[in-house]
Amino acid sequence: MNIWNFLGLVSKANYNELEDKMEKAQAKIEGLEEIILEKNAILIDLITDKIDKSNDLKEKLLKNELNYFEKKQKAKFNALNQKIESLNDKIYSKINNLKKNNSNSLNKLSKKTDSINDLLKVIMANDLLADLEKVMIESQIKKLLLTDLKKIIKIKK
Repeated sequence: MNIWNFLGLVSKANYNELEDKMEKAQAKIEGLEEIILEKNAILIDLITDKIDKSNDLKEKLLKNELNYFEKKQKAKFNALNQKIESLNDKIYSKINNLKKNNSNSLNKLSKKTDSINDLLKVIMANDLLADLEKVMIESQIKKLLLTDLKKIIKIKK
């Protein structure tokens, strides 16, 4: 008795045909598995490339952000330096004006002091002249008195 007849399901020819179809299907599946593996390898390479490009882009983005930040900070630093220079210029200008005003005031004081000294010299000279006149007048009076005294003494003699 044939197992195929016993089972009553399929004949041997049908079984062989099914087996051939299964083998062909298995071969197709294996071929498709190889294609899938190749495609997966290609996809893995593409994903790896995309990840690398993404990392490169992230790196470029970070560099750009850093450059932007540095430029922004440099601009702020330059603006701050300009303000400091402007303030320094104003301060030096005020200091120079104060020095000039101080120098002018000192010159005026020096001129006034010189004028006062000249006046004091004139006053002292006038006092000396007045004292000299007194001495001369006293001297003339003494001479006259001496002359009168001599005349009186001559008359008495």
